[in-house]
Parts: sequence; structure tokens; C-alpha cells
Amino acid sequence: MQSADGVAWERGGQVFSTEDFAIKQDGYSLFGAGDVTVFSPDPENNRFLALVRFANHEAIGPENRQRARAFMFVPSLSERASVKRLTRVDLVPPADGSNGNAPHDEYYSSTAWRYGSHWLGGLKIWHGGGDHPWSAAGCAYFKLVTSRNGLDWEKVPFNNNLGQPEVFLPNGQEGANEGRNDGGYMTEFSSPPLRIGDELILYYGSTSWGKNQPRGIRVTGGGIFRARLRPDGFVSVDSGTLTTRPLQLEGSQLLVNSSGSVDVALFNLKQQRLASATVTGDSLSHRVHFGDKNLRELLQGNACQLEVTVPQGSQLFAFSTKD
Repeated sequence: MQSADGVAWERGGQVFSTEDFAIKQDGYSLFGAGDVTVFSPDPENNRFLALVRFANHEAIGPENRQRARAFMFVPSLSERASVKRLTRVDLVPPADGSNGNAPHDEYYSSTAWRYGSHWLGGLKIWHGGGDHPWSAAGCAYFKLVTSRNGLDWEKVPFNNNLGQPEVFLPNGQEGANEGRNDGGYMTEFSSPPLRIGDELILYYGSTSWGKNQPRGIRVTGGGIFRARLRPDGFVSVDSGTLTTRPLQLEGSQLLVNSSGSVDVALFNLKQQRLASATVTGDSLSHRVHFGDKNLRELLQGNACQLEVTVPQGSQLFAFSTKD
């Protein structure tokens, strides 16, 4: 559907059908396209990324329908997609408690958006069973997923600040705040976080009660909520030493997004140390001072590697260069 003014709408052609896909993979029979099949714009390449919902007709394990996610690029949303190009379902829950999944976890929906040259997105985990501290049974929460090319995705295997494995956006307590909190069935919008000041703001919808509640209560309450995150703060290096691959850095200044005390060393590709410095405090853009020479003067157009040492209790989020 499309509209020039948001009021008058016209129907376009069919892009996918519910009977387009039947894929046998790893002993599973998966079918699509299902509901919560969505499309994300890829304006750099003048196309769309299709995020296709698959499911198993038969429940396996603990009544797990293996709701899963597959990805393909389509040139337009006004014409039939070439469905033969999709031969693999990329994210399939195993329903056995392996690889960071609980046995009941299903990949009900997902989003995708460009973040620099990268793709990031939310993976909605619905679980009919399994009461977790971060999500009650019958509710849905989000994990973080990432891709370099838009087609091959993986969950980000990290513990959040509460020590919860792979939990990016947890539920609140089901039914709390008189049914006005985000304790139930979450829904993401098909848009990236918004940069507002010194924060990334992620808006999402949620009911207060999940799907396991009796009719009249299930998937009711809630509202629209927002989560706040520091820019580039999706994950962090919390301790140890990070050595980058060879980089061709441009710009005269090196900026570090970090908190605590972080040591930064600059090496050429012969593993010779060119300079080092320490930044302290909490800032999105610590300027690294390498003595009396700036970054461009030290590198003289050559490739380099950065070695960043992060003591326990400090955090490294990102680095960048500028003039």
C-alpha cells in the first residue's frame, strides 16, 4: 500500500503469498511467508530487505512451532518477488535450549536497520513456556541481532548489565503498574533508534499482559514506551585488550567513546609502537592526545592497528576519527 498524503491509499501488487515457501532444512520443514513479514529500506542500494516469517507446521520439543526468520533483498514493493532466490532460513530456534536459546524460544518477528555500514535489529523472542526474570511465560522480549550483509544474521551473545544472557530489551513485571507497564507482548516499530541529543531513543509498543492469560486479560494494557541508550552503546568491551585488524584511518583526531580509564596504543603494520595515551572519565568523544603529533602526522598515510586496553570496571564502546 502507498499514499502521497497518508490519508488516501492505493493498493499495490502482491509481493509474497502465504504459500510461497516450503524449505526443508536441518531435518525441519519450514513454511512461509507468515505474518510479521516486514520490509526494511536499503536506500544506499535502492532496494528493500525482506524479513520473512517462517514456521513449522508441527510443534517440536515443548510445543515449539519454530517461528523463524529468513532474509532476501527485493528491488521493489510494487511487484511480485522472485521467491526462488530464497533457499535458506537464516535464524531458526532449535527448541532444545542450545546456543543461548531457552527450549520455548521462538523468533516471532525481527527488525533491521542500517547502522553505518552495518545492519542491526531486534529479534522478538516469544515463549509460551519458561518463566524468566526478564520475561514471564507467554510474553515477548527482544534480543539484539547483527549482520554485515543483511542476509546472514546472528544473535549478539552478551550478558546485559543485569547479567541476563542475550537480553537486549527485557519485559517489566507482567501486569505491573496497574496494567500500564511493558510486561506482556512487545512490538518494535520498523525504524532505527533516533539520535536525540546524547542518547539513542528506541520506541516500542507493549501490552502489559502476555498471551497465557485468560481472555479479557491476555494482550491487554500497556502502551508505547521508550528505551534509552548511549550512542554506539549496544555492546561494550568491559575488560581485556582489543587489537583491531589493520585500518586505514583518516582524520587528524582519534575519538574514543568510553567510560573509566582506557589505554590506547597505535602500531604500524610491523608491530612497532608509534604512540600511546590514556583517556579517563565518561565521554562519547574522548580526544586521544598522542603527544605533540596528531593522528595524521603519526601515520603519514600508512595503515595501522589500534590496541585498546580496558581495565575491569571500565567500558569501551566505539572509536572514530575526524579532522
